[in-house]
Amino acid sequence: MGGAPLSLIELAGRLDKKRFNPLILTSRTGQFTEKLTRAGLAYRIVPMGMWRKGKSFPLIPFSLYRIYSLIKRENISLVHANTLWDNPYACLPANCCNIPAVCHIRSTPKPGMLKKYFLHKSSRIITVSEYTKGALGECNKVPVSTIYNGIDLAYGQLDGASRRVRAELGFSPDNIVVGLISRLDPLKGQETLIQAAKQVVGKFPQTRFLLAGEPKDKTPDYLQQLKFMVKSAGLNAYFVFTGYYSNTIELTAALDISVLPSLSEGFGRTNLEAMAQRKPVISTNIGGIPEVVEAGVTGFLIPPNDPDCLAQKLIELLACRDKRKLMGERGYKVVARKFDLNQQVKKVETLYEELLKH
Repeated sequence: MGGAPLSLIELAGRLDKKRFNPLILTSRTGQFTEKLTRAGLAYRIVPMGMWRKGKSFPLIPFSLYRIYSLIKRENISLVHANTLWDNPYACLPANCCNIPAVCHIRSTPKPGMLKKYFLHKSSRIITVSEYTKGALGECNKVPVSTIYNGIDLAYGQLDGASRRVRAELGFSPDNIVVGLISRLDPLKGQETLIQAAKQVVGKFPQTRFLLAGEPKDKTPDYLQQLKFMVKSAGLNAYFVFTGYYSNTIELTAALDISVLPSLSEGFGRTNLEAMAQRKPVISTNIGGIPEVVEAGVTGFLIPPNDPDCLAQKLIELLACRDKRKLMGERGYKVVARKFDLNQQVKKVETLYEELLKH
């Protein structure tokens, strides 16, 4: 359950039901379908193997035919692929049914991926940042619209949740909590934070660090690697690992500072969730992140894989509560002006209507 499925649920749940009737297609039941049910969103299950993986090849024709049949049976007017990786399962059946297909690109694609994932068969591409749009390159001939991810401004009203979650996790009122809320993945920078923490606690021993999330299936041992790294640095007393947490918004409310020292990032939804709750952020100066975080205004931008710089910026924020508060307030204003979920939904609805007129 990363940013892409959460963004999908928020978008589908906010579409104007007088004009649009969303039906979600996914591969299996689990955390995602549980959230769909709670959101009152209809879904269907069609097993879809990872595209371009050898073990998926025998099943791909059956999956495509089932999706084609579902489009016909449900009288679908438009298909929207939530990520580049889903695009072949969306655009190929849609093309056969002569209906529009939208591809939502949420990460930074490499040029070779465009043909592999049939991007040229899409009717329209949505990118989550101008950086991601630029990464498509001149070889892309499909019209592209940049629509930033949106966030529900109601996330900023969670003071009660903050106190409750901090107590549940064992933090005292004196602790200043620094959190990295993301899937556990070497690309997200958890190791950089652990390396920086040693310097931080030397100056501010009341600081505590929260690492939330679980590893992907392909890196099941990564959690144990991170815990070993914390133990080896003598930092066990300063770190809390939550594992999978069903309500990351409440976790964010419990933080004083949010960090996302990613090595690669198309957008960085974690930063947006923190800014919506008036939290200062420290993130890397890569990908689409500088379009979200204003350096020195709503937080700090640092080079990737630089624990010394991360430690320096953390110490600067830990030393000044007023600076943390000012950056947090500025961040909320940026979200309200530029990243309100309602703005995103309206832009997507307009794009749908344009495609359906042709």
